[in-house]
Amino acid sequence: MVPCLLAAIALSARAAPVEAPAPPADLAALVLPASALGLGDMRWNAGAASLGGATLDALGRGDFGAVYAHPAEPSQVVKISADGFGVTRHRSLQDMERDALAEAARTRQLARIGAGPELVAVTRVSHRLQPLLDRMAAFFRVPAPDWSRPALVKERVIGRTVADLRRTGDWTPRHEELARELRARLRAAGLRSLDMHDENVMIGRTARRPYDEAHLVDAGGVRSALSAPAPTP
Repeated sequence: MVPCLLAAIALSARAAPVEAPAPPADLAALVLPASALGLGDMRWNAGAASLGGATLDALGRGDFGAVYAHPAEPSQVVKISADGFGVTRHRSLQDMERDALAEAARTRQLARIGAGPELVAVTRVSHRLQPLLDRMAAFFRVPAPDWSRPALVKERVIGRTVADLRRTGDWTPRHEELARELRARLRAAGLRSLDMHDENVMIGRTARRPYDEAHLVDAGGVRSALSAPAPTP
């Protein structure tokens, strides 16, 4: 373990620094340190998150990241970026930063039209070994490698996914109506989602909107409808 850590520190010292993309002006005020969001003790490691050494259960997981309950704020969730699309491609920290900022902007766009939960903040979650890396780097007087991951803090939707409602036989005409309203709001705003499937749509409420609605909870696949392919005749 120690030789690997020393190698990581040495490589970091020799490598040119990779600058994270600057957030758009409308997101800059929402980029906050984890400690300011009650996430200072949250860590990631090997595709999972932990708090105080205990592994946290993911509320949802995909190729782009995993979503966890906020450890200090029950009305919020934390989505930590993943470093690969399934097992086919590795993403660098710069890739994850770029994609997280793009998803943050789309999350705000969905929230403005009442189609998704509000974005609370953009932050970074440290690796479990980061404190050790920092101490070793300070001892050897070299820059410490940054193993943190970008993360989005969003409102938590208290409810159930469309997939779960259908699976248990609890799907009702009212749920169908709410799902239609969601699709109508997206069309009216000139948006579409590449991931508009039943696991990504929740029927429920949030702290700011305390009544049942359909929410698209993953904004990563949201695009302008103008970029949609022409329909097949």
